[in-house]
Amino acid sequence: MKGIRCPNCKGNAGTEIDGELLGPGINRTFECERCGHTWELVV
Repeated sequence: MKGIRCPNCKGNAGTEIDGELLGPGINRTFECERCGHTWELVV
């Protein structure tokens, strides 16, 4: 996803591996292609 960086290595977000609709937005789970770190982000 453009503009989103890995909080671990600051690389590009890589692959969105999950998405879930929540009240305030969409909870997205990403996996970094560079370091393999996964994290969630509500957008």
